[in-house]
Amino acid sequence: MVQLIQTIDAIARQRGADVMFLAILNSAGRPTRDHPALKEATDWLTAEGFGWQVCGTFRPGSVDLGSGRRVIFIDAPFEPGSLSLQRLDARFEMEDGMPRTAGLILTLLTLAEAMTNAEQDAPGFWDHL
Repeated sequence: MVQLIQTIDAIARQRGADVMFLAILNSAGRPTRDHPALKEATDWLTAEGFGWQVCGTFRPGSVDLGSGRRVIFIDAPFEPGSLSLQRLDARFEMEDGMPRTAGLILTLLTLAEAMTNAEQDAPGFWDHL
C-alpha cells in the first residue's frame, strides 16, 4: 500500500517545537528504513501510550526523495526531566547514554535545525520537483 509520509523536519515546523525520534541505522551505521528490533520498539511505544509515526529523514538544505531512509517520530514533547523523557531514555538508552539497541538511536531535532528546510513548506514548492 502506498504511504504518504512527512519528513521529521516538516513535523517539527508544523508543531513549532523540537521533536524526538528514533534514528534507524543499519549494521554499518548508515540510515536505513528497517531494523530487526523496530517492531519491538514501536510495539513498546504503543503499549506505553506514546503516539508515533514513520517519517522521512532530515537532510539540511536538501530534498531527499525516494532514498528509503526512515525515522520514527515520537509524539511526546521534549521536556528535560519529564517523566515521559525519563521513560524514553530508560527504554532506548543505557545509563552512559549509549543506545540500548544498536542501530536505534533516540534523537532530538531542534526547531532551529528544522527551519533550515522551511522553504519546503511554501505553496507550490513540491510542484517544481
